[in-house]
Amino acid sequence: VIVAGFGDMVGWSLAGTWLAAYLALQAVEAVLFPWNGANDSRRPRAAVALLAANPVGFASLAMMGPIKDGAWGVACAGMMLGGVMLNVVLTSRTSRRAFLASAIPVMLLIAILPFMAFVAGGPIRNCIAIGAAGGLMMWAGPALWRASFQAYQSEQAALAAKSAFMAVISHE
Repeated sequence: VIVAGFGDMVGWSLAGTWLAAYLALQAVEAVLFPWNGANDSRRPRAAVALLAANPVGFASLAMMGPIKDGAWGVACAGMMLGGVMLNVVLTSRTSRRAFLASAIPVMLLIAILPFMAFVAGGPIRNCIAIGAAGGLMMWAGPALWRASFQAYQSEQAALAAKSAFMAVISHE
């Protein structure tokens, strides 16, 4: 869907190259950190690098939009980065380190957008508006993550209380 949406804007060969690179990144992640339920902490640097590379890799196609398509490319990149930030919040709700490793690169890309809009010929007022909207995204992402993390902690506490209760009841 992403390639279909951005392919005409950035060029089909670039979109195809992006897809191949992003799928390769996903394959590296699957090999290094298989979804077998185990928490593999033996490769923390690799994990942090992948957490940073995934959203940047995904958003890199959108960041080509302003270069290839000017102001509309900026608008599409902003929408894509908003979606990437929401995905970061949803997929890293159990770990502050995971959130920061994934969110900081996205925030840097968001911060670049007003300048890309200016270079693309956007009026200063639009560049300021893009910066303000980006600032809102950079505030909202961490705020949503904190709320999600607190909910996760409450869920874990409730599960622990239930387990303790069931252990007492089953023992008696």
